[in-house]
This record gives sequence, structure tokens and C-alpha cells, in this order.
Amino acid sequence: MKVLKTYLKNQKKAFLKELEMPIKKYGSETFHKLRVEIKKLNSLFDLIDYSSKQFKRTKRIAPFKLIYHQAGKVRDLQIEKDIYKTYLNDDLFNEYSTKLNKKLKNEKKQLFMLIDKKNNNTI
Repeated sequence: MKVLKTYLKNQKKAFLKELEMPIKKYGSETFHKLRVEIKKLNSLFDLIDYSSKQFKRTKRIAPFKLIYHQAGKVRDLQIEKDIYKTYLNDDLFNEYSTKLNKKLKNEKKQLFMLIDKKNNNTI
């Protein structure tokens, strides 16, 4: 059980490291890392839930799930934007590009508001 506690501490540090990064430094890789850290925590919670009847997995993973899903929306839009830049760089798609950028900005804003709210509530 001591190994699990140590792993949990390390995962929590890694997750918080991603959250504490300044907003301007968030890139597509940061959103990916954030989601990966949450997946690792989810796996750990599954393991603990399996081995302990008293552990309330659903309650523990809930704040992370919200961040995970919102970061997923941002990540999907980033990938779509990258594909657009690579394959569809044409004047006909400028309007689409503008809408995509607005949507990406809105989803990022919602994610950062969610992260800020969770940080104030101390995850």
C-alpha cells in the first residue's frame, strides 16, 4: 500500500505541475500531458477501488473528469486546426478557420475557468 501512496503523490505532483503552468505557456502538448496525467490517476483510482471497499472512486475522480473532458474538447480543436493548416490552406476556408479559432479560444477559456475553480477548491 505504501507504493500506491508514493505513486499517488507523484501523480498528484505531475498533475499539479501541468495546472500551475502559466496560461500563455499552454500548448497542444500541455493539453495532451494534462489528459495523460488524468488517465494515470483514473487507473490508480481503479486499482484502489478494486482493492478497497471503502474507497469512493466516483467521488475522487469527479473533479478530474470535468477537466479531462474540457481539455479533450480543446485538444480536438487543436488537432483539427493542425490538420486544416497542413492540408486545407486555401483562401476558401478562411471563414472556417476564423470560426475554428473562436471556438478554440472559447473552449480554452472554459477550461481555464474550470481549472481556476478547481484550484480554489483544492483538487
